[in-house]
Amino acid sequence: PALVSSTGALCTAAFTRLLVFFGVVNVKPVGPKPWDFAFRRALPVGVFAAGSLCFGNMSYIYLDAGFVQMLKTGTPALLLLVLSVMRVEKVSFSTASLAMLMVLGSTLASLQQPNATPLGLAIQMTSQLCEVLQCTAMQIFLQ
Repeated sequence: PALVSSTGALCTAAFTRLLVFFGVVNVKPVGPKPWDFAFRRALPVGVFAAGSLCFGNMSYIYLDAGFVQMLKTGTPALLLLVLSVMRVEKVSFSTASLAMLMVLGSTLASLQQPNATPLGLAIQMTSQLCEVLQCTAMQIFLQ
């Protein structure tokens, strides 16, 4: 599983190195304090990505696969909330309303799940929070 999940990152790294080697992409220095940039901008992205992967896989131990997929439909709404609260993006009322409609639909669908455990739900919510924070950190990293 680790090899499969890291294939995308490995291919992206190799392709990026090739583009730099052939001069298609120019790399500019990050500034006078590269360690500060790495710890404040890049490290949170990696930590939250690892948390998302770890807790996401762990949730399948405690919850059914179909139920986990239903819970994941709430991630875009959570992302909109975090981006809005952190003032990274402005979210319109219509976008927020549609996101809440998605959450309502998945909530109604998941109410019939008999095998949901509080621990499994907490692990899945932690996974989704890590995913949202990873996307937010990436957005901040790219600005």
